[in-house]
Amino acid sequence: MLNIPSYVLITPARNEAQFIKLTIQSVMAQTIRPLKWIIVSDGSTDGTDDIVKKYTVENEWIELLRMPEREERDFAGKVHAFTAGQAKVADLPYQVIASLDADITFESDYFSYLLDKLAADRCSD
Repeated sequence: MLNIPSYVLITPARNEAQFIKLTIQSVMAQTIRPLKWIIVSDGSTDGTDDIVKKYTVENEWIELLRMPEREERDFAGKVHAFTAGQAKVADLPYQVIASLDADITFESDYFSYLLDKLAADRCSD
């Protein structure tokens, strides 16, 4: 039997109000949920934060981290947002950290499948 690793998610999100609800619903439907999911609002101005806040009320494993607004839109901002999220989970006992885009959806066994593959790969070493 495989020992499935525990995981955390970091989602840098900037103005993703159009998509983030479906992403949140996809993660909530997972057969294996993350220990913690940090959604980092990277200066969103479109209501992204309000959508995320609705889900954090009843799901303590989901957390919103708000970054200051910024004018430029570049990859460095996404990296800074991820790093800020990573700092929030630093003390948790996880084996896997993943960066999850804020505009995707997936099946309920998505992370279970990935974690099974990681566990199998560790066993083959």
